[in-house]
Amino acid sequence: MIQPSVLVAERVRQRLRAEGTDPTFDSSAARSITLAEVRKFNDLAMARGAAMIEDEAACVRDVLAAVSGFGPLQSLLDDPEIEEMRPLHRGFRLTRTGPSVGCPRGVSRKDISVVIRGFKRCYCRHRAGTLLAEKGR
Repeated sequence: MIQPSVLVAERVRQRLRAEGTDPTFDSSAARSITLAEVRKFNDLAMARGAAMIEDEAACVRDVLAAVSGFGPLQSLLDDPEIEEMRPLHRGFRLTRTGPSVGCPRGVSRKDISVVIRGFKRCYCRHRAGTLLAEKGR
């Protein structure tokens, strides 16, 4: 059975594309769309007698992390104690305030590659915006 957050994330992606909203630039719109889709999922689940999403806030957080491109690593990126993330051949190491530690279990190489692609995408957007701004001066 597919996780509810995966179904909601797909629906959120469709709405964001249809409305032309970029979740990295308009996070409030992405959050409101995500919350609306989570509530819609729960309404439909209640009407059908299916399993509902128990923790709406956690689901919204997971869906936003998946939609913005950082997935399960978003919590690590948001952690203020993490100072550095170093990619290695079989994962990566985290430097917290203190000693380096290995990557938490449950984070796969695919998750790491998703984050690296997301960083590249954000950097390219930022760089393109900077170049356009410099050109328009």
